[in-house]
This record gives sequence, C-alpha cells and structure tokens, in this order.
Amino acid sequence: WRSHSTELKTGTRFVSRMTPHPYCNPHHFRYFFGMVELATEPIKPFRLFVNYAPVELDANQLLKKWYNLRQTSAWNPLAQLTTWGRYYKDKYQPKMLLDFKLRYQIRFLEWDVCQRVIDQLAWSRFNKDLKSEINNTFCMQVSDVPNTLVSVCEHDRGAPVVWEDYLIGIVVSAAKAEHCSLINPLPFVVHSLEDAEVYWTNVERHILQYFIDNSSHVFPGLTGLVVHSDGRSIFQPEPTTTAIAWTIVGLLMLLLSAII
Repeated sequence: WRSHSTELKTGTRFVSRMTPHPYCNPHHFRYFFGMVELATEPIKPFRLFVNYAPVELDANQLLKKWYNLRQTSAWNPLAQLTTWGRYYKDKYQPKMLLDFKLRYQIRFLEWDVCQRVIDQLAWSRFNKDLKSEINNTFCMQVSDVPNTLVSVCEHDRGAPVVWEDYLIGIVVSAAKAEHCSLINPLPFVVHSLEDAEVYWTNVERHILQYFIDNSSHVFPGLTGLVVHSDGRSIFQPEPTTTAIAWTIVGLLMLLLSAII
C-alpha cells in the first residue's frame, strides 16, 4: 500500500496559470471563482479508498438541491463542509491540522446575520454593501455551535460544500484571522456553483473532456460528456455493460493482489 500512500493519495502539484471568471468583480460575490491549470499531472486517487464528491453539473438538479437544503436544514442540517488545516506557529507537533481534513455539518442562516458582521468577514475593502443574490450567495453557519467547537475562517475560503454527495457550492467569505474563534464562530458566505456551470459547459468544456479522457483508470468506461440541448448543463452518460464488466474485473484483481 505504499504506492497508495505516497503516489495516489498525497503529493504536491504546481499551478502554471490561474484564470478568474471574466465577470469577477470586487464589489460583489457573484463570479468569485476561477480555474487553474496544473503544471504537472493531477494527483490520481485510488477510487476505492479516496472519494471525491462530483460537481453537480445539471442546472436543474443544482437549483433543486439548494432549494431542498434551505427547506430542511433548519431541523436536519445534512450539508457538509470540508476544510483544510491551519498553520499555528510554535504549537503542536506534528501539525495535525495540516495533514488531515476537517469535516462538519452546516446550516442556513438569514442573510442579515452575515450582514451584521460584515466588518469581521474577510472580503475586499471595496465591498462595503454585502448583498445576497438569489440562488447564488447564502449565509451559513456550523451546525450545533455550542457542542461542535469548530470555526470557518478566511483560510477556509474555497472549501467545498457538499449536499447529497454532490459539490454544490464553495466558501467565498469567512471570519478574518483576528476574529477566528472556536468559542464564538462567525457565520460565513457560500457561493452556489450555478454561475460556474455555465462557465464550465460553454467556455471550458474541452478541459472537462480532457479530465474525463485522462481519468479512465478511476472511472472505467467513462469516455465522454452528454450536453443538454439548452447548453447550460452536462452530465455523464449512463454506465454501459462494458463499464460494469471492467469495474468487476478491477475489483477481482484488487482482491487477488491482496490475497497474494
């Protein structure tokens, strides 16, 4: 399993180019995302042990997921947020927070809750008027704050929000470092991937196709994308008999290698 630990699970990759969304503007939260081009090949996880939540690329399904999340999270907050570690100087060794991801549940809050703490959130000095745009930006908080002792802060910006096993949003604004507190965590702002769908499907579709073409070892039989007639969303084709057969063969080979 050494190769799994050193080659398929961890590692360092460098970014050769970063491209913000063409409409990215410091005065609002919409389009506050971009794409990066890796200088080397991406880290390819061993699918059976390291899972990634796929992006919800179907526009209608994405809107439905956000709607359901808002309706149910008041009493059943199932949305999950995964953050990475924060570096603390002269503290614990080994730096556990740098080596392990943190995952917890989050829920919706009324937008005015985020509005009241705008000066404590990490954001551009140009954005003096924090605004919510329907189906795009939401105010959220960690579920069960008194018993959780976690906080979402500025070093967590870009962290993924997952609902029903699909990536549906990212954190775009959270508590500044000086206001990052486990005892009194501040709410944070999440951006829906709705705008990113259009960007990916119409502007960067060839990049998605390239990713799928080079991920056949992870998704056997996945060779193309199906584009909806409206051009707004794409989805993976239905699994074929060949794909299922190769998956079974792969599992049997894995079992055989473990026995040997």
